[in-house]
Amino acid sequence: MTSAEQQCCPLSKVLALLKSSAEHLRWKEFSEAERLCRDALELAKAELGATHQAVGTALCDLGNIMYAQDRVFEAREHYGEALGILERNLGNNDPQVLWVFAHLHDLYR
Repeated sequence: MTSAEQQCCPLSKVLALLKSSAEHLRWKEFSEAERLCRDALELAKAELGATHQAVGTALCDLGNIMYAQDRVFEAREHYGEALGILERNLGNNDPQVLWVFAHLHDLYR
């Protein structure tokens, strides 16, 4: 992606940050994964609005990071917020919504 494309499209920036965050999570570099994910979340809220699907996705990814570190209470919080946003944007039967719901359900068992 060129710098001109990144400047004109905040969604592209958010997705690039989330992709980098996922890579760091895969390498178990939790602090860097969390920092990148929080940056993506802040950017998405500021540029796209607090109820945009990208915000829900970033919250879900942040929940994954918390879950990977056994920070269950924080993971629940992020998954719960993500579920509300994603459900409003995608509907009840979307695979991403169902995945978040299942993870949230498991954390409450």
